[in-house]
Amino acid sequence: MVVSTPKAHVFINGKNVGETPLNLTITPGNYTIQLYNPDYLVYSLNVSLRDGERKLINATLKHPTFKLRILTKERGLEVYLDGELIGETPLNETDVPVGIYSLTIKRDGKTIYNTTIRGERGGFVTISLDPIELPGETSLAKKETRNNEENICGPSLLILTALTPALARKR
Repeated sequence: MVVSTPKAHVFINGKNVGETPLNLTITPGNYTIQLYNPDYLVYSLNVSLRDGERKLINATLKHPTFKLRILTKERGLEVYLDGELIGETPLNETDVPVGIYSLTIKRDGKTIYNTTIRGERGGFVTISLDPIELPGETSLAKKETRNNEENICGPSLLILTALTPALARKR
């Protein structure tokens, strides 16, 4: 018997044999059982069955994740995703289910940084916060790396966009 949360397609040695819950009889031997649901990570298990033996496979599929890192010299800043506290800085490679989130960082209960992040399957989102002292206030500069790509923010992006067509005409 193969059961899963959520429902999934069952593959035995690479062959699709149905969808969970699934009750089937197979001959004794060694098998690779995989459960597939496109919104979750593949669940894989090697099973050996002897003559007359029965096995129950009860699997909970996991959401795909990305790694979230918040880097800063300042320790103890509170990190929130969609309003839920997930930890304090520095935050090192925390697994987060794939998706789009509102990221908020607070110091002493006051928001000091807020942005929207998007994490993709197997990717990384790194936020680097560096305090900048200005007369009478402290602000944060940011550098973001999303899913192994650096993003250029602000005026640099506008200049790059404006120059690209001009460079193409010179060729």
